[in-house]
Amino acid sequence: ELVLQPQPSRDPNDPLNWSPMRKYINFAISNCIQVWILELSAGRSLPSSITLSYNDLANSYAASLAGLAFGCLLFIPFALKFGKRPVYIFSTLVSCICAIWAGNAIT
Repeated sequence: ELVLQPQPSRDPNDPLNWSPMRKYINFAISNCIQVWILELSAGRSLPSSITLSYNDLANSYAASLAGLAFGCLLFIPFALKFGKRPVYIFSTLVSCICAIWAGNAIT
């Protein structure tokens, strides 16, 4: 027997009950916002403010995406075994430590 997780509800605000058009519109809006944020944060003004080439920026972005991909392969089995909350707390702690470390870098 197939058990649906999460259990469906009759709530009209539940995304599982949205019409296909509403799902497509929500997906399109979230994609537009994501592209807009990426363009504003790493647009053409960034290389002039720091001494990196476009290749260095592209390589660092590719490395972060590879880290996200391999992180999922590592953290999903741990989340299934130990629960989502400890894995979430651990990954948030590691992210905060890395952000502080990167913010204090003098390069």
